[in-house]
Amino acid sequence: MSSEVVKAADFTEEFDFSEELLIEIMKRLPVKYILRCRSVQKSWLRFPEEMDDGFRHMSGGNVVSVYDTCNGLICLSYNRMQEKVFLWNPALRVFNVLPDSPIPDPVPVRIIRPDSTSQKKNKKNKKIIPRDYLIPPHDPTTLGLAFGYLAKTNDYKIIKYEECSFEVSVYVYTLSTDSWKTVKKLGRCPCYKLSNSVFVNGVAYWVASMDNSRESEKAIVCFDMEKDTIREILLPPPYSKNNVGSDVLVQKSNFGELLSLFYFDRSTYILHIWVLENAGEPNEAWTKKKSLNFKPTWWPMGFRNNSEIVLKDCRNFLSYDYEKNEAGDIFYDDSMYPFCQDVNRFEETLVLLDVNRQA
Repeated sequence: MSSEVVKAADFTEEFDFSEELLIEIMKRLPVKYILRCRSVQKSWLRFPEEMDDGFRHMSGGNVVSVYDTCNGLICLSYNRMQEKVFLWNPALRVFNVLPDSPIPDPVPVRIIRPDSTSQKKNKKNKKIIPRDYLIPPHDPTTLGLAFGYLAKTNDYKIIKYEECSFEVSVYVYTLSTDSWKTVKKLGRCPCYKLSNSVFVNGVAYWVASMDNSRESEKAIVCFDMEKDTIREILLPPPYSKNNVGSDVLVQKSNFGELLSLFYFDRSTYILHIWVLENAGEPNEAWTKKKSLNFKPTWWPMGFRNNSEIVLKDCRNFLSYDYEKNEAGDIFYDDSMYPFCQDVNRFEETLVLLDVNRQA
């Protein structure tokens, strides 16, 4: 009987893939598999970090406050007081602790009171002597915080509105330098608080409330990350002067790279959806896109990646298709309901790959 000898395949042969092809292959892999690829050969060790300039690889005890998400990174803090701010990458399970923002200067105060010596000599002719004091700042409170990516500089920034001793300042953190800078001192600001932010085309937007009540007047405050400028935007004309008794939410629009405004009139239960066109230009204007009849218990939380809006309905989370006028359940969760106020899109990223702190 003859026997055949089968020659083993030679797997030592190297496959010569171009860098462009490797990038295209890795774009289609989840982050955890890209990390495994770093063990294949030394030249791949830092390959994921260098891919696409460290940008996203896919086109895709204490109370923690989640402020914002951007390109797979989540910006959060323990609470709104002066606690540490973190950048967290859930896909890589790493986080970066930001340094403290600058300490506010003491607040100058002039107090006018009668001079005690003159008061004893002549009670009728009191000599008024002004005295200047420097009051040490109390613990600062974060009024609002935004986090976003600036494509022009390929960098991430965080904007913090902070109140201290009734004075409001604006600070900007840059990820590449891991440092804060003071960009604006607003003085005594009438704004009581800012909503969660939304970041569109290099500009961060908040809904500003003038006091702590639900019936507060509202406006939109925006910060241009490239120019480091702050300005106020009025709500669309029907609501710019009378928006008491309604709920306002800003979101990134599904109608292009535009700011979207949800205006929910609680007297009629109609949700009006507006977009801000030509933002920052002389011809900047609001355009109404939709008016939707809602149930009294529905609250809009944000857009999905299609023609659907995520809603909160009592203990349920729904997805509402505004083209088909249909709503369907996403999930039910008693524990999440009190804490979930809005939604953001999320996709995996390789940013913070060089951070050693494990989450």
